Amino acid sequence: MADPVRRYVLYYFDEQETPVSFDRLATRVAAWHTDSDPYIVDDATLTEIRTALSARERTSTKRWTPARSVEDQSPKSRPSVN
Repeated sequence: MADPVRRYVLYYFDEQETPVSFDRLATRVAAWHTDSDPYIVDDATLTEIRTALSARERTSTKRWTPARSVEDQSPKSRPSVN
């Protein structure tokens, strides 16, 4: 998958057992995307990721069912983009 944001989203959903809010998803993806802590993601980056995710959601026809749950991971354990 060439798009790292999509890869982050799929990775995050795969690690969750229960539904997550859009804001929580966007914050986690923005943190991975910028290799930073979710608590310090700047507003501009968060807005950019929210917009990207919203655009992708409108074009997607499939719904994701999470497989399992884990604790939120630090930026150092972010998914690979390769």
